[in-house]
Amino acid sequence: MRFESFTIGRDVKVIIPTSSGDFEVLAKVDTGAFSTSIDEKLFKSLNLNVDVKNTKVIKNVHGEEKRDVYKINIIIEGKEITSELNVSDRGDMKYKMIIGRKDIEKINAVVDVKKVETK
Repeated sequence: MRFESFTIGRDVKVIIPTSSGDFEVLAKVDTGAFSTSIDEKLFKSLNLNVDVKNTKVIKNVHGEEKRDVYKINIIIEGKEITSELNVSDRGDMKYKMIIGRKDIEKINAVVDVKKVETK
């Protein structure tokens, strides 16, 4: 399904459906990241019944690191997509989730860095 183009800001509310209800998290929109990433503690706390899809080597400013990748449904601005997100330790980060270019493209969004969901 192709969504109509729309604008999102530098952060966005993401809904993650779980067996105990929908979980909402404020995520950073990161056009510099190819894939979506979620904090390991947060991911484990959601108790999603999903298996590791694969393991990928992710390059970042600290070098390279192997991360498990999971395939889950997420909802961004009312648009439900299947995301292949990786799990990492984001404990010291402001945002416990980032949305990468792959998922930004899936929802057909344009990013306006002046637009902010919350301060």
